[in-house]
Amino acid sequence: MNYKSINKVHVLLALTCLGFVIFGYLRLNDTSLYTDSTRYVIWGTSFAHAKGFVDNTQPDPERYVVNAPLYSVVLAPVLLMFPYSLIAAKIWTLLLGVCVLALFFVWLRRRVGDVPALLGTMVLAFNPLMLVMATEAMSEMCFLALIILVLILLESYNGETSDRSHTFIWLLVILSFLPVLREVSVALLGAITVVFFLRRYYSAVVWIVVGAAVVAGLWMLRNLVIVGVPATSQSSNVSFIFGHFVTSANAPLIAELFQRLSVNIQGFYVFASSLLLYPFPQPLIVDPSSFFRAIFRLLGPGKYVLPFVVVPIAILGVREDLKQNYRALIRLLFCILYAFIIALYPVQDIRFLLPLLPFLIFYLILGTQVVLRVRILQNKILRMSLVSMACVIVVLPNIDCDFEIARTNWNYEHHPSELYKKIKETHVEKDIFERPWRLLGSWIDQNLPDSTVIASTYKELSIFIGDRKLLEINYGVPLPMFERMLRDYGVDYVLSAGPNETNRPYQFLMSESRRYWFEPIHSLSGLLLYKVHSALMEPPPASLPETAVPDTSTAAGLLQWGRTLILQGKYSQAIWDLAKAFSLGSSPALTMYQMTVAFAMAGQQFEATRTLQKLYRMPQSTSYIPAARMHLRAMEAYAHGMEQTGVYQRSQELFNVAAFYWNFGYRQQAFSLLRDILKQDTSFFVALLWGWDYATNLGDAQQANRYFKILESIDSRNPVVVGFRKLNALDDTLRRTKDPMGQSRIQLEKGKVYWSIGLFDEAFDCVERSIGLDRHNESASKYLAELFENTKKPWALRKVREMMTSGR
Repeated sequence: MNYKSINKVHVLLALTCLGFVIFGYLRLNDTSLYTDSTRYVIWGTSFAHAKGFVDNTQPDPERYVVNAPLYSVVLAPVLLMFPYSLIAAKIWTLLLGVCVLALFFVWLRRRVGDVPALLGTMVLAFNPLMLVMATEAMSEMCFLALIILVLILLESYNGETSDRSHTFIWLLVILSFLPVLREVSVALLGAITVVFFLRRYYSAVVWIVVGAAVVAGLWMLRNLVIVGVPATSQSSNVSFIFGHFVTSANAPLIAELFQRLSVNIQGFYVFASSLLLYPFPQPLIVDPSSFFRAIFRLLGPGKYVLPFVVVPIAILGVREDLKQNYRALIRLLFCILYAFIIALYPVQDIRFLLPLLPFLIFYLILGTQVVLRVRILQNKILRMSLVSMACVIVVLPNIDCDFEIARTNWNYEHHPSELYKKIKETHVEKDIFERPWRLLGSWIDQNLPDSTVIASTYKELSIFIGDRKLLEINYGVPLPMFERMLRDYGVDYVLSAGPNETNRPYQFLMSESRRYWFEPIHSLSGLLLYKVHSALMEPPPASLPETAVPDTSTAAGLLQWGRTLILQGKYSQAIWDLAKAFSLGSSPALTMYQMTVAFAMAGQQFEATRTLQKLYRMPQSTSYIPAARMHLRAMEAYAHGMEQTGVYQRSQELFNVAAFYWNFGYRQQAFSLLRDILKQDTSFFVALLWGWDYATNLGDAQQANRYFKILESIDSRNPVVVGFRKLNALDDTLRRTKDPMGQSRIQLEKGKVYWSIGLFDEAFDCVERSIGLDRHNESASKYLAELFENTKKPWALRKVREMMTSGR
């Protein structure tokens, strides 16, 4: 092609990149589709300021890094100038997206020529998935750029590993560090090493394997051994693969992997079939134009037809590519290995398909060139018409989708309240536009002290609240753990959502807590900030919004009532109401989780496993899946225990199930099961101890007294039994005492006894009750401070000292 033509192609390429940047700029906002975006910004800021990888936004600084760390290093230069700036990180990522387009054009141009390369780059540039991931602070753009750079380097690599082979040195550096950018890059490493080995590039294979192993090994040594995995941290991506998600806990791992493979292939088929045509509109578009709606309706069924057109052309492209050289085998093998890995990963997300999109475009271009060589298509005008039509069919809907994404985001940035109102009026679920973090962070900065600790499942807030700390609590945690974390970290506020929102983190935890009550303080769009009060030290008002009787004519009311029925042990009715709530669209993931719990507690294994598989496929379900799996394990343990013929074996296994239910907040179910155990085995000493504790907590004094008498008859000198005797005596005194100050002193003594026998939660409860009965009981306040100091809970200690100073 002559110089003039090349200039035209370059101009069109520049305009394509400019259009990509404009759409990307209009898509920038203060929200994130993925919490990992916030984590990368936090780690990148820490690394940029020479503090290593540490998260200082939470009460206890954490050095463990759950994601591959390299992308944080890539963000570090811009975060050095703009610490904790999500927008700066997104702009940096957008520029990496431009690099991807430029590299993709360079690589395509070498393989298929200028014009096809330009058309392929345009298809990639205006793909909505590409736009969205280029405007999230995620590693996808960096990963794509390095993959394409490796493809370019491979074009000029001839197997040399000598010092003069600069190409190999660059290949070695990139491939060595890819695993600490994205773990799934082992697909590319595997493809290259296999093909190099087949071509007898043994020296190159050794260098690549050793380089990647050293880098990954050093990082794992730092992260898993020197730092260690905190007990409260989520699983790493690698260990995540080997859990049970779609099968029972007792199923072999191979059965889990095969079942997961089947489920994921079905789910990814829907994603893949629409990969070329606006695959990411639903969460990001509100009130689209009539033109967009018309295209959406027209092309909606196309995702079922399109594969029958695209797949044959892509196969032709693969076949054509394999005729060239060994590098074609690397490309194909990478695609196969990558697809296999994401099909095994226990999360379905369309963004996982993005690295395959450039290869799909490449193969489609090659396949189209093969088709156009058919004799009946040799007419130049006909060929240009067909190519132009294909490009218009793909690019035009995508550009319109990009425009709608940008338009919605413009309304969110400039009129967030109006957009939120429109979302509520149209009854659509667009959670991302219900969380204006920048505005909420500004309110918190102006109204809450710097020492504030806020609990939330939304990590995104942490970079907008200055020096205040955000305690990230998974919304799938059981109630006792939730209450314990609020206490141990001295949490001042909880961020959730208002009662009219469909997706409400901690919805049941907050309404079912008897240790805390939550006062609404500030609402903004779909967010609601609650002040945390100890129900033991500050009696709650007579009526709270959270305790209102649910309206079972609504989806949210049915969900609430279904949960109430589960707690009452009425599982069949609970399942019925939850199924109805699900059909009405009430918090799909939460509703399906509650259905899984109901089926599991009812002992219906087949239905419980089936609902777990449905839950697995749903968005925003990751936090519920571990808890759901625990319920299935408890169900299986119960069934196994009931099969035991030996009394001791059966009692022991059923006792573990009862303990699980108690620790998960299902106290009535736990106590009922424990009573059944002790009816069959009255000499089970450990069960008797906990039976006394369960009965006492639930206010069943008669049953507690019965268990205590048996305990005394077995071992009256046991330290725990002696402690129970003291507690019974203190309770007798407490019932006769009418003076609040005297009751306060007795509660304090009870707290000390509970602490001495290792019932720490009960000890804290008694001490807090003591303070609630007498605010001037300095002994109780000092003892509470002493407990927090001895157990190394500085944030809880801070809160107690503030209370003592203020005289509250």
